Formats: sequence, structure tokens, C-alpha cells
Amino acid sequence: VFNEQPNREFVRCVAISEKHALLVHFDRVGAQIFPIIDIHQDPFSFLRILFAQTSFDEETLGLDPGIRWEVRDGRKIGGTIDITDGLNGEVRAYRMAGGTDPVFTQSEIVGRGTRCWCVDGEGGEQLLIKDSWMPSTAAVEEANLEAALGVPGVVQVVDIDRPRTPITTELFRGACEAVRGGKDPFRIKSRVVMEAYGNLVIYSESSRQMVAAFRDAISGHRELLETTGLLHRDVSPGNVVLGHDNTRPGYRGVLIDLDLACSQEKLVNGATNHGGTTSHQSISVLRGRRDSVLAKRQIRDHLDDLESFFYVLHDTMFCWERCQGMCRKWVQEEDPLTAAEAKLEFWEHGFSLEGVDTFWDAASQGLLESFYHFVQEIVFVKEEINEHYAAFPEEDRRKRLALLGDRDSHYDEVLSFFDKALNEIDREIEIGMSRKRSL
Repeated sequence: VFNEQPNREFVRCVAISEKHALLVHFDRVGAQIFPIIDIHQDPFSFLRILFAQTSFDEETLGLDPGIRWEVRDGRKIGGTIDITDGLNGEVRAYRMAGGTDPVFTQSEIVGRGTRCWCVDGEGGEQLLIKDSWMPSTAAVEEANLEAALGVPGVVQVVDIDRPRTPITTELFRGACEAVRGGKDPFRIKSRVVMEAYGNLVIYSESSRQMVAAFRDAISGHRELLETTGLLHRDVSPGNVVLGHDNTRPGYRGVLIDLDLACSQEKLVNGATNHGGTTSHQSISVLRGRRDSVLAKRQIRDHLDDLESFFYVLHDTMFCWERCQGMCRKWVQEEDPLTAAEAKLEFWEHGFSLEGVDTFWDAASQGLLESFYHFVQEIVFVKEEINEHYAAFPEEDRRKRLALLGDRDSHYDEVLSFFDKALNEIDREIEIGMSRKRSL
């Protein structure tokens, strides 16, 4: 039902027999199962359920009143999505572009339930509206997006839905005690309007486009950390996209999805290190998911995200059919420790271009090799620190502080790999054009 009706906020189902009725409520927290009622002994409750399930009010039925459809001959032909300003009550309607279906949907019932729609801006520009249900304990993405305003290479927010009363799953759920899943935290609805960008970077159409996109996304990651103190924490293939301006440095690639971004200060003070996509998390983060002592000792940092950037670049350039077995293992493995061991095997195995798609030129392959050796050294240093920590805690602590103290040089070195590759690609392009002109 959630997939077929993307404007649905919750679903209620009733099972009825000749003697009993059972109401089950589903939302992004999970299922809430109410006590079975005897429809003969308690007809009042039974009628309440029937009236609620047959209501003409869409909001009562679980549909979002802020999404309105235009219907012709019984079919949806368009629609609008409302953004509310809670301060003055103003409602701004954004018209859907290119159909009524979301361009992105998370199919799971429990979770964020993210939906993204393409809409038209006031000036005709294409924008993206993102709906999601955020855990009550999580940082609010809106605050992260506002902090990132003006940062090149990072997603830019245009508008934010601010209803006077926040929409939470608590508003939908009953107050009965016999509830399964009632211990789960409630979720808060988030709706933001953002600039629309291009396709995922893994679908780049040329070596130059891919290298430039990665370069600017990494630069944006650095700028986000330096200007706002936010560490992205979810660098993955779905969160690095092509910019809408492929010629302007700084905007050729964009880092999106700031749901899990967290300030370094909060991480130091004990915020969870576990956020992100398992297949692209660093080895340190994967180990910390099963070792709370390690997680507290080894605070998540920019090097973990740079390691994640490498895994995304690796995914982009390697042909899956020819990918080494260890790579398949860490992508497919759900257990974090097994995935960590597979990745460590990858780094210990040594660099190999076997399996790289022939689409990528020599400059891109050289970039991949340079980035590999950079991350490999970091991985080995962190592994050594963790291995010897119990015997030499102070010495290893100093090593770690020294490692983190080189943040600027780390970014400078990584970006230099991409700049070198871009220069080589541009030189090859110029040589090719010169040859054509001479013919």
C-alpha cells in the first residue's frame, strides 16, 4: 500500500470474524496491534473502527493532505506538494514535474520511508522535494541543510516545510497498552525542497565527467567539515551525484543526503559512529559496530569518509562481473565484522587493475591507484593503533592525534590525485583536437 500510494502516511487494517475484530496499524515505526475486541460485547469500539475506516476525510484514512492530485477521467494527471511556513501560516504549492510518481522510493515499511519528487520552482527551474521520517533521536536534516547553504559541492536547500505542529507517528498511534513495537522511538516527518542535480556519479558518461564530479564532491566534503563542523558519514554510490553545471569547478559533482551528518564535537562527546551504508563504511567504523569500546576510543573522522569515497570510486570503475571475490564479499555481506575482514584482505592483497572497465582511460586508472595507496596507508596505521592499544595506549593515542592533525594535508593530497588526472585528460583531449584540426 505504501508503494502504490506514495502520499500515504499510515495504513490501518481490520480483520473481522463473526465474533471478533482486530485492528492493526502500520507506520514507519512498525506495526501496532490492538487488543482483539468482541464485537457483540463491545459494539461501540467496533463501530468506531468501522467509521474510521470508511471516513471521507483523507487525513483520517492516513493520506497526506499536503499532497493533492489533479484527476481527469479517474486518472491522476498531475499534482502539487505543499510547503508550510509555520511562522505566518503561508502555504507554497510546488507543481509536480514529469508525472505523479516519485523519482525515488524506499520500499521498506519500517524506516525513513524516503520519497523524492521532481517539482517546478517559481522560475521554472527543476527542484526536488524529499519526504522522510526521521528517528526522534536523530539530528534533524533541515538544520544540516541550512548550515550547508553556500557550500560548493554540497546539496543546497531551497525551502523547508515547517508546520506549526510537527507531524510525528505519535499522532497516528493509539494509546492502548497492548501494543507490539510500542517501545520503538517515534519518527518525525521531514519535507525539504532542494536543488535538483544530475544522475549518480557511477553513471558518468566520460572519464573527465567522473573525475571532475568526484573531485568537487570531495572538495565539498572538506568545505562542509571546515565551515560547519559537519562530517557527512554516509558517503555511498547513492549520495554522490553529477552537478547540473559540468563546466564550473566546485559544482561538477555534489554530495547529497545530510540525514546522517553529525558535528565532530558530538562525535567526540559520544554520538554514535555507526551511521552509513555498510558496504561503503570504513574498516574502523565496521569494527566499531560490534565493539563499543573500540567505537568510543576511535572517534569517526574525515579519514573514514575518504575511505568511503575510495570504495565509491572503486565501484564506479570496476566491472561487477570481473570484480575480485573479496570485493563481492564486502558488498554482499551484512555482518560488519565479516565485511571488515574482507576489506582488510583487499588492502593486504595489493593494488590490481584487473577488473577495471575498459571504458576508463589511463589517467583515471592512475588516479585509482594513487588513491588506493593513500587509503591503504591510513588503513594500516589505524589497524596498528587498534592492535597495540592495550599494550601502549598513550603511544597509540599520540599516533592517532598526529594522524588526525594532518587533515588539510590529507585533503590536499587526495585532491591532487584528481587534479593531476584532470590535467592529463585535458591534455589528451587537446592533442586529439589538434590532430583533427590538422587533418
